[in-house]
Amino acid sequence: MGKARQLDRRAGLSKTLLIVGAVVVLGSMGLGLGLAYVLTAGSKAPAAQHSVEQPQAALPEFQYIPFGSVVVNLSEGRLTRYLQVALILKVRKDSAAALRERFDGGEKAVFQNWLITYLSDKRLDEVGGAAAIARLQREIQDGFNAVLAQSGTHKIEAVLFEEFNIQ
Repeated sequence: MGKARQLDRRAGLSKTLLIVGAVVVLGSMGLGLGLAYVLTAGSKAPAAQHSVEQPQAALPEFQYIPFGSVVVNLSEGRLTRYLQVALILKVRKDSAAALRERFDGGEKAVFQNWLITYLSDKRLDEVGGAAAIARLQREIQDGFNAVLAQSGTHKIEAVLFEEFNIQ
């Protein structure tokens, strides 16, 4: 009977210490956050009163141009695997209209041809996984910008995958 009582006392003491420790930790976190808020708020207020407003640099605005979908056989032995991608191109707002005009004028076929040729040379292990997808986005962007550099100054800022299917 004595041992059972002693174990109950220890368990109760352990629970009490755990609760007290949690309260101390949470209280000190709250105090620390409150102190950090007071110190940062106090240091920012006087600087804002004496500073001269400076114009902020205009951030470039972007538009997103749907490119469409492409399906290619992957470079596998029996050509039983294929990759289907649908792209959206991120471009600066000031060059979006000119790029759309080029696409509508038939030049989109040049980009589609480049993309089909590029993707059909890929193997299954080169298109699977997040790292491979990021590399494909970067390489497609570089390839499209190389085509654009031949005849204009427009630049694609990013290539986004709207669809990415491997079968």
